[in-house]
Amino acid sequence: EHDYLYWEFCLMTKNGGSKGIQAVLDVKNRLKAIRKTKSGTVQLYDIGNDTSEVKDIANRFPEKAAMLNAKMNSMRGESELWPLRYFD
Repeated sequence: EHDYLYWEFCLMTKNGGSKGIQAVLDVKNRLKAIRKTKSGTVQLYDIGNDTSEVKDIANRFPEKAAMLNAKMNSMRGESELWPLRYFD
C-alpha cells in the first residue's frame, strides 16, 4: 500500500495544442491535488466526499495544498519520453 500516488497526463486541446496535468493523491486522507502547469495553482479535492471533484478546497486548506504541491515537485523525474514542455 502507498501513502501517495502520483500521475500525469497530457490533454489535447481543440486547437491542436496540448496541456499537461499533474496529480497526486493522499491515500490516507483521500485528498487529490491537481496542477495544470508546472508552476500553476494547485486545486485540492476531498475525493472521499466529492467524487466528482466539483468543489476546490485549496483555499480552505492551504497547508494541505502546499504539501501536496511539494509532493508533486519531488515525485516527478525528468524523462526524454515525457518532457516537461507539456507543463509550460
